[in-house]
Amino acid sequence: MRYTTTFMFFFFPFYVKLIVANTQTFSLKLDAPGTNLDGFNLYIDSTNKVLLSKTDQCINATIADDGTLILDSGETMGIGRNFLSTKAISSTWIVAEPWTIENGKLKLYGADFHSLYSGAEDIYVMGSVNAAAGRSDVIEISIIPIKADGTVVADYVAKSVSSSSASSSSFATSSFLGYATSASTSSTEKNSKQSSLEVAKQISYITKNSYYSTESVLTFAGTPENQIRSIIPK
Repeated sequence: MRYTTTFMFFFFPFYVKLIVANTQTFSLKLDAPGTNLDGFNLYIDSTNKVLLSKTDQCINATIADDGTLILDSGETMGIGRNFLSTKAISSTWIVAEPWTIENGKLKLYGADFHSLYSGAEDIYVMGSVNAAAGRSDVIEISIIPIKADGTVVADYVAKSVSSSSASSSSFATSSFLGYATSASTSSTEKNSKQSSLEVAKQISYITKNSYYSTESVLTFAGTPENQIRSIIPK
């Protein structure tokens, strides 16, 4: 009986840490002062892409406790070729995660976002920090999560992100390495450098506060060293 009690006490703090609710529903407000996008709004177009323009439309969403962004339509935000969409419009499309709120700003992979002119008048496409990286015409933007009462949503890190560094128990370790293995396998099957970069960003974000390095996790997951070097963001 004493052994059983000790075992339950050891895991109780970790169990409590995993009980994290979703965020409140919020609107994604563009923050791009001093750019061509100042005053624009984000919206989902008929092709399921995330666009920015002078429109009354908006995107409402919550961050689920697994780090995914769930729209009020019930759709999950994804990413393909570094650009955001709610449907698989490219062969590299995966669910985008982890989403967090840090210092009052919505983040993906712990970073802000890039926007690029679409070619249509006053319409821009939105992607992750990797989208069109290095191009002179990229516009760096931030997103502010605004509640219905006009206030900013409190900072939030989903349980699947925080739990990777919350405990060194065998349960936490196996869960984290299972995620890394699944992500690495998925990127290999897609055989896409861009998709691999998104996976590396996910793993890098999760491991930055953990004693695991991105290199060690990917190596454990079976990714050859030369491939690791090619997909880890510089």
